[in-house]
Amino acid sequence: MKDQEAAYYDRVCQFPAGWSLLLVGILVLTVAVGPLTGQPMSPSDQVALVVTVGLLALTILLMWRMRVVVTQERLTILWGFLQWLKIRIDLKDVEAIRTVTFRPLRDFGGWGWRGGRGGSRCYNTSGNSGVELRIHGRAVILGVPDPAELASVVATVTGIKQGPPGPFTG
Repeated sequence: MKDQEAAYYDRVCQFPAGWSLLLVGILVLTVAVGPLTGQPMSPSDQVALVVTVGLLALTILLMWRMRVVVTQERLTILWGFLQWLKIRIDLKDVEAIRTVTFRPLRDFGGWGWRGGRGGSRCYNTSGNSGVELRIHGRAVILGVPDPAELASVVATVTGIKQGPPGPFTG
């Protein structure tokens, strides 16, 4: 991160190793299908292979890791191994904080950068627990392995009292 401010919280979260193995398996099967069948790949199959491999590689580079950093001024989410994709949340805009449990598939359609009901957003790489920040009346969920610690840090920095933990309701 380019900011030189002291970080009160700095964690890297990533998708579970099982997902990595699944993606590698898909890549291997995709590349091996032609030779296994003994038939040459047509030009359209070759294009499909290049596109599939490219999209999987791009997904891994851009979305496989999420780093959450809290400084005095903001909370920053940096995505991917290269950390090019950044989401910045000014802490002065936070209205409420609490830890929540949520259902990634049902509430947000999965993991990663997701939108939900009522304009809510979720940033998550695994699990079903996180911190809910209310910003301009809308929920922003940060799925981290230590939600109580992140909520405590944000509450301390902002001076906002944490709300009671509970399930995410949208």
